[in-house]
Amino acid sequence: VTVTFNGTGQQAVNVDGVGTLGALAVTDGTLNLGAKGATLGGFNQTGGTVKSDGSFTVNQAVGSTQVGNLTVGGKLSLINSADGGQISQLADTAVSVTGTTLLKAPGNVNFGNANNALTGVVTAQGNDVTLTNKVALAAAVTAAGNAALTSGAALTLGATKVDGALSLTSKGNVTQTAGVAVMGATTINATGFDVTLSNSGNKFSTVNATADDLSLLDTDGGVVLGNITATGNTQISSSAGDITQTQDSAINAKGTTQLVALGSNVSLTGTNNSFGGLVTAVGNTASLNSKGALSAFVNVQEETLIAAGNLAVMGATSKGLTTTTTGENSTTTFGSTSVGADLTVTSTGSVSQEQNMALTV
Repeated sequence: VTVTFNGTGQQAVNVDGVGTLGALAVTDGTLNLGAKGATLGGFNQTGGTVKSDGSFTVNQAVGSTQVGNLTVGGKLSLINSADGGQISQLADTAVSVTGTTLLKAPGNVNFGNANNALTGVVTAQGNDVTLTNKVALAAAVTAAGNAALTSGAALTLGATKVDGALSLTSKGNVTQTAGVAVMGATTINATGFDVTLSNSGNKFSTVNATADDLSLLDTDGGVVLGNITATGNTQISSSAGDITQTQDSAINAKGTTQLVALGSNVSLTGTNNSFGGLVTAVGNTASLNSKGALSAFVNVQEETLIAAGNLAVMGATSKGLTTTTTGENSTTTFGSTSVGADLTVTSTGSVSQEQNMALTV
């Protein structure tokens, strides 16, 4: 049974609550539900406004679920189990929820309107999942396809698994409380804010990121860096694979950069890379290329360093070290450096060592 509410031209209708009901369709007007809220077998809103002081629960087995202007003082739970069923919201409307939000459907879940205010933790499961919040967003997402999360303030990820690509846009710091696994590319836009995704349950494929401080940890299979812009410090760690970058990508790290691939390799050889601070590389082998100056601290078996500007080197290799400068009159300077095998130096400028610093080969 579907009950249709149409309050066109009428004052708001106030109801203490709606108990277990079939489906509710709202086309116009304002429906105010009291503290008892609503428990529905289906919901489709094509207009009007619904306000619930209590929780608002929908368990729908037929058709898709659509909401419009909806305000919930308690919890919001929208579960759609229909074959191919989707959860969406009417264009230019807003959903406001004080408590937690649960969105679950076999099809797409789209809460992408700009004025949404989902205050509590959001749990969303679907094919493609889209969430937009004008306030801070805390979300745990399971997506068989792609996922896109946009936050007007801080963005916090709970347990998240995305079989496709993940897009994160935040006007605040990006953090996590549980592991994040993404099979496709991860793109993070948090200009001017910190990104800290260093949980031991993380698995990334390719990562593109814009941030102030950037910290990433991958614990399954290594991480491939795409375009990276970090105005602060950068830390990339991989406990079970190489750290590499995609062809033609650029890494622009203004502060210090720490690259740790214990038992594996570091290879950031893109010709458009730029490192503003000291680069520390830890792993089996490491290869770094900078389109400008490069200052590197090495702690690897074997290292290759290329810089178009001046090159400064310190640290230790258990095997060989190869350095090259390519810019006009680009110098090579060694600090305290120990090389376990051959040292090969090609420099367009002078080659020297810092005063009172030992170079051992």
